[in-house]
Amino acid sequence: NTITFVGSVSLVIFHEWVAALLPGVPSRIDEESVGEEYYFQSVYSGAVTFCYMKKNELTFGSESVSTIAIIKYLTICYQSSH
Repeated sequence: NTITFVGSVSLVIFHEWVAALLPGVPSRIDEESVGEEYYFQSVYSGAVTFCYMKKNELTFGSESVSTIAIIKYLTICYQSSH
């Protein structure tokens, strides 16, 4: 189960979205970075969720369809508020 957001968006902006949505993501990234990857594991279900981002593309994947639905909703809400 994955969801991908594609558009003319810088890596810094995608990172800002992810840092606002998920715990433990550093507030800043290396300015020379061409991509970032993060993994999370639910303490309740044990399901693994990943996030991969690069310029113009942000992808979330999870063993849990519910997690993907929540990420989609929160990402759209975050984009709408900024």
